[in-house]
Amino acid sequence: MEEVLEKANTQIDVLKELFSQLVEIVRERPGEYYRYHGDWRTEAQQVVSLFAFMHWLETGELLIHTKVEEKLGCKSHLVFFF
Repeated sequence: MEEVLEKANTQIDVLKELFSQLVEIVRERPGEYYRYHGDWRTEAQQVVSLFAFMHWLETGELLIHTKVEEKLGCKSHLVFFF
C-alpha cells in the first residue's frame, strides 16, 4: 500500500501546477467563472475525493478543506471549487 500512496503523492506537484494555471485563468476572467465552471468542476471534485481517500488511508482521519488547499497550493483562491 505504501508504494501506491508514494506513487500517487508524486503527482501532487503536477496537480499543483495545473490548479495554479486554472486559478490564473479564472482570476483573469472574473465575470466568466460560471460560464466555464462545468468544464473543470468534475475533475476538481475527483482530485479532492482522491486526496481525501489518500489522507484517510495514511492517517485514518477525515481530510479538512484547508488541507486540500495546502496540498494544491491555492489557499483560499479555490474555495469555489469544492
